[in-house]
Amino acid sequence: MLSRLKAAFPSLTPFTWEESERERYIWFVMEDDEIIGIDKSELTERDFSVLSAFLIPYREKFPMPTDEEKKWIDALQGRQEREGESSYRFIHFHILTRHVEPKAVDQALREAIDREVKIIWKDAHEGIIIEEIEQAKETIKFEEIIDLIMSDLYLNIKLYVAPANYDAMSPKTYHDRTSEQAHLLFNTLGQSVISFTDGMTDLILDRTSQEDKQNIISVLGDYADDPAWLEAMTVLFKSSLNISVASKKLFMHRNTLLYKMDKFSENTGLDLRNFDDAVKVQLAIRCLNMEKCTK
Repeated sequence: MLSRLKAAFPSLTPFTWEESERERYIWFVMEDDEIIGIDKSELTERDFSVLSAFLIPYREKFPMPTDEEKKWIDALQGRQEREGESSYRFIHFHILTRHVEPKAVDQALREAIDREVKIIWKDAHEGIIIEEIEQAKETIKFEEIIDLIMSDLYLNIKLYVAPANYDAMSPKTYHDRTSEQAHLLFNTLGQSVISFTDGMTDLILDRTSQEDKQNIISVLGDYADDPAWLEAMTVLFKSSLNISVASKKLFMHRNTLLYKMDKFSENTGLDLRNFDDAVKVQLAIRCLNMEKCTK
């Protein structure tokens, strides 16, 4: 639909925070919640009526960025250099809930964080929290506030806490790189708060050739097609290879889990009690899960 609209209205543009630009356009919300604008000079009353029949006319639902947030928006788009020398990190957020009120979410995020941060909205479901890091102050522990955010707003939200940027790269480069990491990890990892450390394996595998990925997965043999075994091993790894803990989580007798491990060792030659072999198997399972997510 977007390409056909673009052909009919060449001025069509994605949403912008630039006030002078925003005033030039009439804005609509697409089915996927993307906001588009069409120059007022291109729209007749009839055009507006037709478009309003299958697009939602946009009503301001985003909080207006502060002056400091506007400077960050310009820096992220490469329009100007960032002022100041403090270190910072981005926390990318992705809201899975279908209908979202950004103003309410923005306020709840600020109240839950209870520290001055900048919040930049990309669209109604994605954005970044910018935390400027001071040496004398601890970084925000998002693992401790995520449940509060989700329960208060009835939201399904994921956060990717990127590693700090100690002025090693420009804000735009840092944003583009961490945004790419966030989109990958939101798809491959299940937890609500994802750190760079959590996602290191997936980020490395993402840069691995397709041929090498298949070779890594091949160490699983026929077990790559056994969902019950894969689930059991995933829980075992998340339980730090503690068989008693894993079997309780799986509602499985301890001996049943041991039997599954022993049969795998018998068929593949890889012993899950051996640390090096366990790492190989965990890597193969992560690689297999990534392949399923990207199909």
